[in-house]
Amino acid sequence: MSKDICIYCGKPILYEYYKDWKGNKVCSEHYKYITYCRSCFGFVYQNGKEVERDRYICSSCLKQEVSSGNMQSHIDYVYKLLYDKGFNDIQRDHITIGIISKNRMRELFHENDAVGLHTGYSQIWNQNGRTGFKQDVYVLSHLHYIIFEAILAHELIHGWQLQQNIADHNGYDDINRRTRTEGFAQLGTYIVMKRRYEEAKYLYEHSASSEDKARAIEVMNLCRFRLKTERDSEDPMYGVAFKKILERKNKVGWFQLIREARLDLLKKYV
Repeated sequence: MSKDICIYCGKPILYEYYKDWKGNKVCSEHYKYITYCRSCFGFVYQNGKEVERDRYICSSCLKQEVSSGNMQSHIDYVYKLLYDKGFNDIQRDHITIGIISKNRMRELFHENDAVGLHTGYSQIWNQNGRTGFKQDVYVLSHLHYIIFEAILAHELIHGWQLQQNIADHNGYDDINRRTRTEGFAQLGTYIVMKRRYEEAKYLYEHSASSEDKARAIEVMNLCRFRLKTERDSEDPMYGVAFKKILERKNKVGWFQLIREARLDLLKKYV
């Protein structure tokens, strides 16, 4: 007799089934009733919630979501990761970060599919009469903290690109430049997922607590899933270009890669 249980009906699965990255299974008969979490992309069931129309979040992500009340520690965490990799000239004082609903993002920016958004670069004058800039970054609401951090890191690298004058919104008309810009920014997601995985692995190996180990396993599985998604992606920007840039990083290291990005030399490889 099968030991696999359908999460929808609670009965043993006898034939075909579908499985999410967490290992949850649903029989083929009831799969049509299952929706996917718009944060972690696991199945939504039991205490999941529709946070906006047609936008469902699983109970696990809701318990670990980032909100305006707790986001500062996650923002600081991401900045530190990027500084440690060599993006230490990101001028964070000029960047405002906010959490926004899907509906609000659609209303303000006409973006239907974005999970993060960088509104770009605008000139301002400071008190000394010199030009400066202000950037706004928005991340979608109700996201698991690791997903939030990964999206934020991607958007902050866009901010760095603009501050370095190696990317601008006019450049988005050039498909090759846009491909490099997005592929390079996707390193932010990679940095967060890799680091969170390493932290969870260390916790799993060194903690005697069963709760710590269970939490570590969940984090490792999430990071594995997202890293594998990036690795398997055939998207020209977020998959193919990202992998070419990551391959270059593995060959020359972070310092040289960032130097080449500043000098717009990545077009040799992407």
